[in-house]
Amino acid sequence: MRFHLFGLASLPTSKANFHDVFTQLIWNMGKMLKDHNHHVIFYGVEGSDVPCDEFVSIVPKDLVVKRDKVLIGIGPNYPDSPTWQAFKDQGRVELRKRYRTGDISLISFGNYQCFVAEESELSCEFICGYSGIFSGHKVFPSQAWMYYLYGELKMADSPCWLDAVIPHYINLDDFPYQEQKGDYLLFMGRLAAIKGPDIAIQLAKASGNRIIVAGLDPTTCDIPDWLGGPQDADKKENVEFVGHVGPRQRLELMQNERRPEVFNVTNATGKAKWLKFKITGLKGGANPPYIKAYQVEYIDTRQGSILATALVPLQQQGGFYVSLVPAGMTRQIWLSADWPKIKAGDYDGTIELKCGGDKK
Repeated sequence: MRFHLFGLASLPTSKANFHDVFTQLIWNMGKMLKDHNHHVIFYGVEGSDVPCDEFVSIVPKDLVVKRDKVLIGIGPNYPDSPTWQAFKDQGRVELRKRYRTGDISLISFGNYQCFVAEESELSCEFICGYSGIFSGHKVFPSQAWMYYLYGELKMADSPCWLDAVIPHYINLDDFPYQEQKGDYLLFMGRLAAIKGPDIAIQLAKASGNRIIVAGLDPTTCDIPDWLGGPQDADKKENVEFVGHVGPRQRLELMQNERRPEVFNVTNATGKAKWLKFKITGLKGGANPPYIKAYQVEYIDTRQGSILATALVPLQQQGGFYVSLVPAGMTRQIWLSADWPKIKAGDYDGTIELKCGGDKK
């Protein structure tokens, strides 16, 4: 089949720019289609390197400025910016030259790319949500995200039956597994309040862990003052800001990060119940000292939404960790291991659960 794949106007779609999640999804889509022997025509900024049969440059590189190692479009990523105007005007012209009956055009940035649907008999949005969805054929990465957007668009009672849920393609070669881990937690992403980097720092401090913060403010390409960057000595303790990271450094950080394991316990009764559990079968005896247990609590955010993100250390009584699960609610438990003190290898353990009416 023949596919017309559209990138972004704000930066070249290349592996060097995988700090941008849309760029990674678009690049991987081209790779997946080529791996399955489809014909791919890619439209994007000069300098893109998406796997394809034909690359059509529709935005000259001189419209894209480079600052602090991060490529951004001139001004905010608005549809009337010079980069998006060039993308839409030249993209329409070039698509009209190449589109044939039976081709499929792939839309990556919502209503910024309405012209693609206007010039194509068959088009599909394969990245849905952030820039406004509009087309009759949409692919969502998860069912939860699909129904969330249906609710936002007042479509919950009349969903589009042509929509589908297909998780984003991931190239496993980009993520080689590493058994031996480092001694830090990792936040990676835009340093915007809605992403919660300040909450991640609070969680790291509350759990006694070091944290590496990778990313920049998307508008200033710097570390925002409200977050307390390297210049803030009080907030710098156990926090390392590394700014923008490229694909290689990002992979190294992810390979070495410490990750907790979680499990959920639901109380389906009409009364609060005490959850009791212990970890057995591992070296060091029951509830070994290199594993810490926490319960997750709800907190408010700057946006007025409520998130389950606060970690509260659990205490032991009679050899069991104890946590109160309210009636009709679900309690999430985090288990954090001190990886540097554990040799790499396979460990088989058991979580023994009990539930009762009183704490003892």
